[in-house]
Amino acid sequence: MHYRRCSEETIEMKRYVIIGSGPAGATAAETLRKLDDESRMTVVTAEAYPYYKRERIAGLISGDETEESLFEKGKDFYQKIRAELVSRRVTGVSTEKNQLILDDDSTIDYDSLLIASGGKPIPLRSQGAELEGISALYTIDDAKRISKLVKEATNIVVVGGGTIAMKVVPIFRRIGLKATLVEKADGLWPTALDKKASEILESNLREDGAEVVLNEEIAELQGKGGRIQSVSLKSQRRLPCDLLLLTTGMRPSVDFLKRSAIRHDLGVPVDHHMRTNIPNVYAAGDVAQVPDPLLQAPALHPTWDYAEEQGEIAANNMVGVATEYEGAVPLFSLGLYDIGVLAAGISQPQADFEELSAFSPQASSYRRFLLQRGRLVGVTLIGKGLGTKTLKPQLKKALLKTVDVGASKTDLLKENFDFSSLLKET
Repeated sequence: MHYRRCSEETIEMKRYVIIGSGPAGATAAETLRKLDDESRMTVVTAEAYPYYKRERIAGLISGDETEESLFEKGKDFYQKIRAELVSRRVTGVSTEKNQLILDDDSTIDYDSLLIASGGKPIPLRSQGAELEGISALYTIDDAKRISKLVKEATNIVVVGGGTIAMKVVPIFRRIGLKATLVEKADGLWPTALDKKASEILESNLREDGAEVVLNEEIAELQGKGGRIQSVSLKSQRRLPCDLLLLTTGMRPSVDFLKRSAIRHDLGVPVDHHMRTNIPNVYAAGDVAQVPDPLLQAPALHPTWDYAEEQGEIAANNMVGVATEYEGAVPLFSLGLYDIGVLAAGISQPQADFEELSAFSPQASSYRRFLLQRGRLVGVTLIGKGLGTKTLKPQLKKALLKTVDVGASKTDLLKENFDFSSLLKET
């Protein structure tokens, strides 16, 4: 956890309101109750469910998870911490009145507000997008819908080549479906990986029987009886399709802020205390643009771990325990078959960057480091049995501090390199 407490003030009775019940909102609620046992707390979510592990919903499709298992803290989590749960959509925020406006025109007053509204899937704009059999994978209801559709499906088309696609394509193959992945870039997961890294993932997906189609986009969808039957690509190639899964990314949910005084653009910019431009309004999680020491600007870093960290930081500051967040850097990991993938920091080299790399496609191994004036600014690690759980916190600390690799430079490409040694030198 990257924060430090600066001071502690007397906690007064307040009404805390949290928009969103994901990892940021739930962690904030739990932290608020630990720090303040008396004040009122309300959590507002557009979903019909309390907090659940959204990152594991693909397991409902494979059968590796049950709906009950996703409620890690229990369906009565908010009751246990004495937080009121309101299942409504927020349509506006009045910072003048310290008030939320909900989709039934009711209002909720607050003394301190946390925006943890997360994101929403980017919709498909192609002709035929209204057909049945098209879904994102963001909610429990999405996963339930897909679980029913796959029982009658033969051909699955997955649009987008990011982390969700990497999770679901192996699942579809395991249950015997023909899976085609369509990505408009020239490589998979283009925001985090370069072409060499993509080649390793492509090769493993193809070995499993999946088709990977790059440099392509969906042009049109065809259906019969209101159900999708095929998709046409911009190259005019047609693919049979019983289920179209959209994994083309997320946009932060900020529409309800359009008429408010809360500053926002792609997301909601915050300072090192997770505070917005309005003193009693905070933001955390996928919607928050947090300080990034590598980019030297507020940036979106939508990961589960970061959302939990930021929710805790925000809660501390909401109750008056001044707590600073060191910021965040891009940090993603995934498992694909027996391969571990970790991408951290800046992924695209710049003019003054030095690149070190070792590439072995036959062994599904890749190590790539980007240095700027000798300081570590970007890392890609791919390998069988890669210990991402141990490596993630070490690399995060190293990149947050932009450590000078010094004499370790020549050793970075060794598979047994101890990244904790970089932290000892700072």
